[in-house]
Amino acid sequence: KREFMTQKLTDAGVDVSFLPRVVNGYEIIGKTKYGVPVVCSMGDNQASFRGSVKNPESSLLLNVGTGSQVSMMTDKYYDVTGNIELRPYGEKFLLVGASLCGGRAYAMLEKFYREISGREYYSIMMNQAQDFINQHGLNEAWNVNTTFMGTRSDPSIRGSISGISETNFCAGALTAGVIRGILYELLGFYEGMIKLTGKNAHEIVGSGNGLRKNELMQKLAEQIFSMNVNIPDCTEEAASGAALCGASFV
Repeated sequence: KREFMTQKLTDAGVDVSFLPRVVNGYEIIGKTKYGVPVVCSMGDNQASFRGSVKNPESSLLLNVGTGSQVSMMTDKYYDVTGNIELRPYGEKFLLVGASLCGGRAYAMLEKFYREISGREYYSIMMNQAQDFINQHGLNEAWNVNTTFMGTRSDPSIRGSISGISETNFCAGALTAGVIRGILYELLGFYEGMIKLTGKNAHEIVGSGNGLRKNELMQKLAEQIFSMNVNIPDCTEEAASGAALCGASFV
């Protein structure tokens, strides 16, 4: 309904008089004492979408930072449940599937390796995983469920590791499995969006340092999602999107 749940807030004893006016789009809401226009804010997810996606009708934004998420624009309102959310995007909407442990899962693994080796391990991890995939294929990697911090709908869920054999008992198989686990969780969100809307994306726009700095993750994302991954030139996607939003009023 594009409005706050004022009755529920009132019933909870909250003073609703402080709530701001809800607007459909982004408009100038005032100026600073120096005359600089201030535009109605947008969420960081929406700003990232605006700042990195050139073809919003046909693109899927895949972000891997500390957490990770997939976002797809839609013209229609959907009553969603579970791990897929519907977020406002001007007069349109974003369908968003967000995991709690995206790039954090990869950082956790690097910390584990560093405890053993005593040195920074990121470049070694990617090389070992690539070597394993070249020799044995991605299907032989460990099966890693990276929900180490639960999910938005069930915080009690924890991660798991299986599929370990004498053949694949090596660091590369574990690293490849973690990358695949991160991407598989996001793929599940995207498949839920397809089922909901009947719409497929035609390209992936990749953002976030977890993806931007990991060429192997980019390659596996293309393989797992069956789409090309395009990385924007701008490295601060959300800041860029907020600037573009504000610039449209100048």
